[in-house]
Amino acid sequence: MLHFLGELHGDVNDERRMLNVLLEACQAAKATVLRYTSHHFHPAGFSAVVVLAESHAAIHTWPEDGKALVDYFSCALNPRMDDFEQALIEQGFEVRRREIVDR
Repeated sequence: MLHFLGELHGDVNDERRMLNVLLEACQAAKATVLRYTSHHFHPAGFSAVVVLAESHAAIHTWPEDGKALVDYFSCALNPRMDDFEQALIEQGFEVRRREIVDR
């Protein structure tokens, strides 16, 4: 089992884009998306959770600070954390802090 926790910095204002970024990162990690949901906060920010066959991924944004926290947990035999993180970077985000825990 692996757990990735990352702090992203960049343009996190567009809820649809951020959800797509999370879904694309899950696909890059070869995870199986079962369903997802999100909630928009007023005046700004949102949270989204993606249920995966392998576990889950989540994101919460703070647009006023230009940051988001991303959580990805996988119980797959060969989780692809590097591919997940690289997909985030390719979408234009700087991953300032990250932690990967192997259990």
